[in-house]
Amino acid sequence: MKRVFLIVLACAALHTEVIAQTNSDKQSSSTQQEVQKPEESSPELLEAKKLSVEVVKLFNARKYDEATQLAKRALQIREKALKPGHPLIVASLINLGELYRSRENYGESEDYYQRLLIIYEQASMPDHAAIASVVDRLAYLKYMQLDFTMVRTEIR
Repeated sequence: MKRVFLIVLACAALHTEVIAQTNSDKQSSSTQQEVQKPEESSPELLEAKKLSVEVVKLFNARKYDEATQLAKRALQIREKALKPGHPLIVASLINLGELYRSRENYGESEDYYQRLLIIYEQASMPDHAAIASVVDRLAYLKYMQLDFTMVRTEIR
């Protein structure tokens, strides 16, 4: 019973984060339009933004395979155009991690979350809440794979 409760709690937390990310994307899009940096308005990055919007729609429609392809393309564009650790790259990594988690491909999901963890840890001012969220997600993925080794992180 306790295990079922923990799984339900974890699933509820994951669902809440996806909704929060969707809502924050909507809020930040209006703010971004007002204070958009020139490098973020390049045609490539505008394409990545459109792809990301479509990813969220497909995710909500549970069309994970289609969404994954678009999310990979958006990440590829952003990694080419932006500096490592840019918030748009972080958003793409989260999208892909969640898509693979939803497809129950926990190993692939873990890869994206590990990349995200490295970005957060290497930041000049680490966001400990963000790090905790990623470690929590990694712990969930390990649990789903029945891998009970420790998720390691160094918090400065």
